[in-house]
Amino acid sequence: MKVKLLRMKVFHSAILTIALISLMTEFSFGQLNMTLQDSMDYNVGVNDVCGWVAADGSEYALVGLNTGVSIVNIDSDTLVEVAFVPGQDNLWRDINTYGHYAYVTSEAHIGLLIIDLQYLPDSVQYHSWFGICTTPNGNQTFEKAHSLAIDEFGIAFLNGTNLNNGGCVLVDVHTNPWNPDCLGYAPAVYSHDCLAKDSILYSAEIFDGYASIYDYHDIQNITTLGRVKTPNEFTHNIALSTDGQYMFTTDEVSNSYVASYNINDPGNMIEVDRFRQASVEGSGAIVHNVFSWENWLILAYYSSGTLIVDASRPDNLVEVGNFDSFLGGDGGYNGVWGAYPWMPSGKI
Repeated sequence: MKVKLLRMKVFHSAILTIALISLMTEFSFGQLNMTLQDSMDYNVGVNDVCGWVAADGSEYALVGLNTGVSIVNIDSDTLVEVAFVPGQDNLWRDINTYGHYAYVTSEAHIGLLIIDLQYLPDSVQYHSWFGICTTPNGNQTFEKAHSLAIDEFGIAFLNGTNLNNGGCVLVDVHTNPWNPDCLGYAPAVYSHDCLAKDSILYSAEIFDGYASIYDYHDIQNITTLGRVKTPNEFTHNIALSTDGQYMFTTDEVSNSYVASYNINDPGNMIEVDRFRQASVEGSGAIVHNVFSWENWLILAYYSSGTLIVDASRPDNLVEVGNFDSFLGGDGGYNGVWGAYPWMPSGKI
């Protein structure tokens, strides 16, 4: 399996160190407005990817593998793995960071992997956390999660766990990042992935086919603000516009859409557009994950690769960039699992 590092075209007069999409029409084989910096091969499966910036400005990719986490320095033209954290073989890993710590989930019942990144590039420290959480059935041990998200306050949301019927479990990684405490639970509806910002939780409830919005200002009394069915009723993940007025969702099924919703009234969310890559229409292609950066959506589109969509008008989503890194046929689950577009350098 291969990880690719891409660079977006720079076109922004105010923030020159952050890359935005140029609206030039430069076409070449399998790419539009994106160029390849380098790639790295692994002899095992690759899943999620995250990024981290050290205090000295060095940039790292945190690459989820079936067998652990590969930490790669991406500063130079050549990718260099500087550390590897082993783990039990498992198809799923998800990675997020808070401060100089990385938090890694897996469905292998191996707890929450916590990696201290502050000593890079020389070394890392790590251990697995098996938290004791209070439940209606007494104290129970956290063992696994499908994915996670961390908000700006240092609250981690663990999704698809062995607790709370798979609904989000809230964990405090701010007070004690190395040995956090359980805080509480969102509604006990299985959450495949989520996003949390400004004490509002956006939950992709894949088996129910809903994107749900919850208010967690009071963690002991989390309330439902609204729910909406996504187009294919297999809600995989969620992103938000920069102003928080629009929500974008994916469904992990063949011929799936990125859907755009006006969420000014969470009790009455209104779908305003659907995007599906025109060049693979009807091929069974699956858009796996959507990420929002500035006025752009970055799509991990499995066999279609990485796409960039202009979302400055959420009711008219338009493809403006792509890099097709998968050379096989369209459709299915091979190709790009995730992407990380928030590096200061503009690299994905």
